[in-house]
Amino acid sequence: DLEHGKFYNVDLNPSKGTMVAEFDCPRDAWFYKGMSHDSHIPYSIIMEIGLQTSGVLTSWVKAPLTMDKDDILFRNLDATAELIKDIDVRGKTIKNVSKCTGYNMLGKMGIHRFTFELSVDGEPFYKGSTSFGWFVPEVFASQVGLDNGKVMKPWYLENKVPAAAITTFQSVDKPAGVQKLVAKQPSMQRRSFQCQFLDTVNIIPGNYGMHGKGYAHGKKTVNKNDWFFSCHFWMDPVMPGSLGIESMFQLIESFIINTDLASKNSITNPKITHTPGETKWKYRGQLSPKSKQMDSEVHIKEVQKQPDGSLIVVADGYLLVDGLRVYFAESLRVRIESGSQQPMRTESIGSESPLSVEQLREKLLNLSSPVRLATKPNGQLVQTTSGGEEIAPVTIADLGDKSFMETYGVVAPMYTGAMAKGIASADLVIAAGKKGILGSFGAGGLPMHIVKESLAKIQAALPNGPYAVNLIHSPFDSNLEEGNVDLFLEKGVHVIEASAFMDLTPQVVRYRAAGLKRGANGEVVITNRIIGKCSRTELAEMFIRPAPEKLLRKLVQSGKITEDQAAMAKTIPMADDVAVEADSGGHTDNRPLHVILPLIINLRNRIHKECGYPDSLRVRVGAGGGIGCPSAALAAYNMGAAFIITGTINQVCRQSGTCDNVRKALSQASYSDITMAPAADMFDQGVELQVLKKGTMFPSRAKKLYELFCKYNSFDEMPVDEVKRLEKRTFRKTVAEVWEETKDFYINRLHNPDKIERAEKDGKLKMSLCFRWYLGLSSFWANNGIEDRVMDYQVWCGPAIGAFNDFVKGTYLDVAHPSSNGQFPCVVQANMQILTGACYLDRVNQVKSKRKLDIDTTDATLFSYKPDSPIQ
Repeated sequence: DLEHGKFYNVDLNPSKGTMVAEFDCPRDAWFYKGMSHDSHIPYSIIMEIGLQTSGVLTSWVKAPLTMDKDDILFRNLDATAELIKDIDVRGKTIKNVSKCTGYNMLGKMGIHRFTFELSVDGEPFYKGSTSFGWFVPEVFASQVGLDNGKVMKPWYLENKVPAAAITTFQSVDKPAGVQKLVAKQPSMQRRSFQCQFLDTVNIIPGNYGMHGKGYAHGKKTVNKNDWFFSCHFWMDPVMPGSLGIESMFQLIESFIINTDLASKNSITNPKITHTPGETKWKYRGQLSPKSKQMDSEVHIKEVQKQPDGSLIVVADGYLLVDGLRVYFAESLRVRIESGSQQPMRTESIGSESPLSVEQLREKLLNLSSPVRLATKPNGQLVQTTSGGEEIAPVTIADLGDKSFMETYGVVAPMYTGAMAKGIASADLVIAAGKKGILGSFGAGGLPMHIVKESLAKIQAALPNGPYAVNLIHSPFDSNLEEGNVDLFLEKGVHVIEASAFMDLTPQVVRYRAAGLKRGANGEVVITNRIIGKCSRTELAEMFIRPAPEKLLRKLVQSGKITEDQAAMAKTIPMADDVAVEADSGGHTDNRPLHVILPLIINLRNRIHKECGYPDSLRVRVGAGGGIGCPSAALAAYNMGAAFIITGTINQVCRQSGTCDNVRKALSQASYSDITMAPAADMFDQGVELQVLKKGTMFPSRAKKLYELFCKYNSFDEMPVDEVKRLEKRTFRKTVAEVWEETKDFYINRLHNPDKIERAEKDGKLKMSLCFRWYLGLSSFWANNGIEDRVMDYQVWCGPAIGAFNDFVKGTYLDVAHPSSNGQFPCVVQANMQILTGACYLDRVNQVKSKRKLDIDTTDATLFSYKPDSPIQ
């Protein structure tokens, strides 16, 4: 029943369409095991089976395209549902027929209406009508809830219920509290924490609540690692509304148990079931990982004795998030009936399974599954379905800032940094990108034709990304920087990594501003993203603030950007992200990460407030330099890094743009096999970079060159024996031959004959250019594996190499180990193993933090991570 035509700028009518879906309901599903008996399905699961097809159907009829937005959210708004019959659906196929019944655009929202009907074996048992909305994220940035923004306390606090009337239970992680709560009817308790959503329960019987028939309240402290956030939705974590409703059912059950309604009404072996009837709900807000507290409450409305002796309890409920009422549910229904005596089950609440250290390790390695642990009086560690201590799931997506992954369309909060001269090669960027990891191509120091060829290769392999390209500051050759920006704009490069900028230049500002445009509602749309790499607070500040007015004005005057683009640039930060570079390979200030990262995070916070940026423009701060193992990665995230950057370790990988001789040397290096040596690009200023010293004479020879440069003003001043040693040991050519090659490079490659003319008259400059000949070629010799220059290899390297080699030693990532088949590691495997290890160690740290658990923290089997097998 699809209707084709022109509707809201799409070729389908979103108001028409039917979808049939089927769900094969397992007999042993987790939600059955978590409820009070094996045949009781949570109401929230029935809701989800009824509603989820609408989420597929809305996309099928192209409703999201009517919004004309890149970043939109889909949310349930309200529903009226009727349980026709409570039937056992275990092992059955549930059929859902969902129909579109209307679609309207309301300002920035699209409202989509549906009906649904669930049936088993042709027999309908649940039906309803519902509305969903498509929203821009800004709508939820300042949610106002059901009461137009009014902050409220739960009903019992607003109405100052006397403390004597309240019975409080600490639930979920407090075994004594659970046992006290269910003491009167233990057979009616929920059996798994995954079906429990409240930390504390308050029961208030008697003439309380909106209807004067009793009231219950529950509270939960929001944990960003709560299991449902990683399931709902992808890159848009919110608690499903159905689980908020389920918390209300949990309260009704708690009220029934604590007030002993079953015994008072002569119901033997009582069990909880559903009962036919109509239920309504309304959502006007959400609970996200950024929320702090959830309050759920129910007001008992009816307690009805049935002719068959069963009891029906009906209640209305509200859910509050940080003081705002955001959910309302009307006529939630629970039935209590007599059942057969329930046998003890292995999955019942409080059941225990002994765990060895190896078994615990396996549990923790299942990163997405929560586990509850306890230590028995005899010291035995057990897994339990209730009580004990919860070890929350931690997946790669839980590390860092999810908005980083959303912005760049990647699966991990990290990127592989650009090592210049193509060491971060096209092949490396492509390998990472194909697995959803952002890689930055090392364009710095490469001739323009190589950059063009490499970029074409990357874009052919990754037409939709993700990839970034390095833009390195070129203070001595502004034409090179301008040429790169021209190329990036021409070829549609939408992410650059800006490095070595001591000040903002017209070219990097042009790249940012030229990618600005207006959205349909006049909002600023950023298409050119910048990751600003820096190691000092003053450099970070220039990336966090808007572009300077004087540079924008010059760009407008030269016709490089429009007036509107300049105006937009004044309202946004120069960069989307700042990558804090600590003790890294190559150019580095050797800053300790634990000092510089917090400083720049705090700086970001101050500037964000000062500039009045919205939350969507908060500049993320990431960390790089010294990250070569899971522990270092986790430490960076724990210090507040939104993402991490790896560099040195990627040079060992087989996709890097260096040679096997260098890879082998790096694979054998320790953290102390590094040193500082003069840099080619800033030689005269005495600037140094961090390099490998093991297996090469480059550091000592480079330092000797700088010593000679400082001591003499020209080759003519240099003693003859010194010149001969220089020609024999370092240049391996005469000074005259080196000078001829230098002249050719500057005149024919850099098109800068003026510098050669000056050097012919200035002996100090000539000496500098000849020394740079060696410093520049030494990295070329290394990258290209020039055999007779092995001892002159310049290999950029940070101390992270030692940590990485220790991490992979004896595994398939160790080229010296038989399981590697003689191959150097894959860049994807190297980085994913570091992230996976960080997740595992985060869970281990949770175990260590639980004082009630008696675990040997010196056990290396448990408290370390090794990449035992490839990640699929």
